[in-house]
Amino acid sequence: MASALGLARGDLVELRGRHPAPLRAWVRVEADAHEGQIALDALGQRILGVSPGDPVEVRHLAMPPMPGGLVGG
Repeated sequence: MASALGLARGDLVELRGRHPAPLRAWVRVEADAHEGQIALDALGQRILGVSPGDPVEVRHLAMPPMPGGLVGG
């Protein structure tokens, strides 16, 4: 999914589920991840109001470089 959306490690994304408030996160690409799936912990699932298998919208957010080259994850 990351490559299909043009995302790379450290990119900032906004995730939207059933709840109106989005969740922002930094991308971490795992070599053994399943194509088309996003791994969310229990807190992320609660924030978005989703369960495993539910659709989640992903939007890439433009972000200026972090001072000192810091990235999330």
